[in-house]
Amino acid sequence: MEATVPGGGVTVPSSPGSGTRSGGAQQPQRGSVGGGGPVPISELTVLPQLVGQPSRGEMRAAYPEAARRDGVEADVRLRLLVGQDGRVSRVKLVRRAGRGFDEVAVRMVRRFRFRPGQRGAKPVPVWIPWTYKFRLAG
Repeated sequence: MEATVPGGGVTVPSSPGSGTRSGGAQQPQRGSVGGGGPVPISELTVLPQLVGQPSRGEMRAAYPEAARRDGVEADVRLRLLVGQDGRVSRVKLVRRAGRGFDEVAVRMVRRFRFRPGQRGAKPVPVWIPWTYKFRLAG
């Protein structure tokens, strides 16, 4: 999912993949969430799929003003814990970008909603890698 919106900067959420498991994903850490801990992404039969996020206008407005003014773009690498309910319950910064991008990325991904990952036919919590791309419209 990538798009830019004319008239200013836009934050662009971007995931390395979605849908049915096809390999090549990073091995997540285990931890506890609700009644059970996250399962390794390698055990999923269906990866989480993004189904809801802030509007384009909200994403455009979230672009750090100083970075927009200076013409700076950035990528923030994160790990998201997507729960059985499809909500992002935890966020870890993997690679920071600074200049206000990190805080915006964390704030925005907490509002994402996913179709949960599944092991078999059962929804399960899982850590997924995520890159939040900040791009200025051309």
